[in-house]
Amino acid sequence: MAHFYFHVTSNGKLAKDSLGQAYDGLAQACEYAISRMPGLLADALANPNTYVTTEVCDDASTICIVRATIILEHRKKRKRALAGV
Repeated sequence: MAHFYFHVTSNGKLAKDSLGQAYDGLAQACEYAISRMPGLLADALANPNTYVTTEVCDDASTICIVRATIILEHRKKRKRALAGV
């Protein structure tokens, strides 16, 4: 089994994974990183525009990066036209 680390950057704040986890291979490690993304985004939603990145690394380098962004847009409500006026 290979050992992988999952460093998360959320809205510019880096949280390094010092423990990591063991997986049979890169595909499983990347699947894990993808499956965590909804929860990471939910945790970061205090900001209107949320950006989260997970770097999947081995002991030597970054192997893959999973990125997600939520952009919240507020639209002004249109006033209804008055009938018969």
